[in-house]
Amino acid sequence: MKKTIATAALALALALPASASAAPYRECGDIANDGAYLVNVTTRVVSCSTARRALRLMWYGKSSGLRGYHCRNRQIGIESSDVRCTASGGRVIRYQTGA
Repeated sequence: MKKTIATAALALALALPASASAAPYRECGDIANDGAYLVNVTTRVVSCSTARRALRLMWYGKSSGLRGYHCRNRQIGIESSDVRCTASGGRVIRYQTGA
């Protein structure tokens, strides 16, 4: 009887999802570039200084800016969009654009 209860408890524990412990978001502020803005820059598993440097390189057409990242762009207004870039290791850089 005790073995059956222990087996059932173990099966239940294995069936329940483990709690996710994702890395916290970092608020990195805004970046102004020649009249256009990258606002609400946030990161996960990336330092703010690294994200700012990568975004500035990307903004000025340098391919090394977000190399290795896959970016998705969602239009949220006439001159604004929400961009989320992800890479291996749980790295995330997110920002909104506006003029």
